[in-house]
Amino acid sequence: GLGLVYLGRGTSGGTDILGRILNRRLGISISQAYILTDSSAVLLAGFFFGWEKALYGLIMIYLSGVAADFTSEGSSVIRTAMIITDETEKVVQAIMDELERGTTIITAKGGYTDKDRPIVYCAVTAAEVIRLKTIVHDADPDAFMVVGQANEALGEGFKPLRDLH
Repeated sequence: GLGLVYLGRGTSGGTDILGRILNRRLGISISQAYILTDSSAVLLAGFFFGWEKALYGLIMIYLSGVAADFTSEGSSVIRTAMIITDETEKVVQAIMDELERGTTIITAKGGYTDKDRPIVYCAVTAAEVIRLKTIVHDADPDAFMVVGQANEALGEGFKPLRDLH
């Protein structure tokens, strides 16, 4: 329920109002602000009602924050990959052909070798990561790859980028 309230940019009253203020002023996510404000209240209550009950309260606050995030932001966690390879063209073509994903080539300089090296950057869904690893390995078994996580991807192949104003 809280996720739907947050999705509608509302509050349920109480500490959610403080959470919304923290969200706007400090730029932290609304669910993190909710966890912060409610945890403070539960910790204070722990002094009066006991730490065992406070611990249960903190666990529930955390779980409801995770559920609210899932509801308001969705489950579409995006993975990003940075690939350093000597077979740049081969890797890029394989990603485009087999995953139908675009890539970006970033010019970089190796810290150890002091040589210019291209980095292939791409965003994929979590379900596509295993296929991406296989594609990169097949194109260049000696490639170096770092897979990271992004909260959201907007544009072609992902959610549409639209003006929210």
